[in-house]
Amino acid sequence: MRILYVIKKLEYGGAEFQLLAIADRQRNLGHAIKIITLNMPEPYFLDKVKQADLDFQCVDFDESYQLPVALIRLRKAIVQYHPDIVHSHMYHSNILTRLIYITWRRALFVSTAHNIREGSRFRDWMYRITDKFCDVTTNVSRAAVDRYNVDGLVRNHACELVENGIDTNAFRRDQTARRVYRKKMNSTDNFIWLYVGSLTTQKDLPNLLQAFSQIAEHRAKPKLYIVGDGPEQRSVSSRVTSLGLDDRVTLLGNRNDLMEWYSMADGFVLGSAWEGLPIVLLEALSCSLPAVVTNVGGNSDLVVEGSNGYLAPPQNPTLLADKMAELMNLPECDRQYFGEYARSHIVQNFDLDIIATRWRELYQRPFRNSPFRKLIP
Repeated sequence: MRILYVIKKLEYGGAEFQLLAIADRQRNLGHAIKIITLNMPEPYFLDKVKQADLDFQCVDFDESYQLPVALIRLRKAIVQYHPDIVHSHMYHSNILTRLIYITWRRALFVSTAHNIREGSRFRDWMYRITDKFCDVTTNVSRAAVDRYNVDGLVRNHACELVENGIDTNAFRRDQTARRVYRKKMNSTDNFIWLYVGSLTTQKDLPNLLQAFSQIAEHRAKPKLYIVGDGPEQRSVSSRVTSLGLDDRVTLLGNRNDLMEWYSMADGFVLGSAWEGLPIVLLEALSCSLPAVVTNVGGNSDLVVEGSNGYLAPPQNPTLLADKMAELMNLPECDRQYFGEYARSHIVQNFDLDIIATRWRELYQRPFRNSPFRKLIP
């Protein structure tokens, strides 16, 4: 098959890492792959694309006034590549490829959303009115699929579930890295909490920091390391200071050594207001790291209460703190069991090979909307 992936931008985010991982895995299965971005990728991702020797093109859609030109460029690139599959990811790319579908239907058009909400009510409305201009819409968690079907963003309850996946061989606990990093960070005797993700409203860092402030004096001497960047970075930094947590909370920015940080930590934590199916949570659990997360989006698909972590209601720092304390209070042997169960759950259900197979099966199904009604070979 010739598969064309379209995404707004390759930058630090779960959807972006997922697209690269799936593209690389599909190419290894013998398919021809091309990636088109609307904006120029971050340098790190541009290097990753070059290292993987993936066919890549950017259509330079940076400002709204460039939409007509970007649409023409995108259509031209699609027609010239002549793919069997046009697989777009997230709102901007989904809408643009649906507009192209109106005049060019010689491929299976797949739209994938990566969250229970991808923005404003206007975006919901755009999804509704353009749904007929693609063949299949998917989302990454049961909660997100249910929401898209119930709220009518996809007609006839036809939104389908294809979860995110990760390379579980690449993400597994490294005891040597654990010792080295804990010593380097002067944290050998502390219970280490790790947050990985963007610093955005969705991730609700104020909720997490308020919860952490309530357990900061726990006998386990907890520390919190925050990996990631985003528009709320200054606000998060100010909140850390105002809560008197400068000696307990460290902001690390974006990192390329995540497996080592997962290995270093004792617990993973997310205080999100809403979610899709977080790649970082998949990675943490695959590294045998117990997790405390808010019960939003697909988090409950990954965290099994009392088996590999705990779930707390969103926007409730006191209950989030209670769950964090509960994990810290567990005997070490119980936390070890949590970690073993965490990895087993991810390996058995969310390994990248499993997810790549699900995509292959979806790609081979008949068109839903197109008059051609053919099967992709």
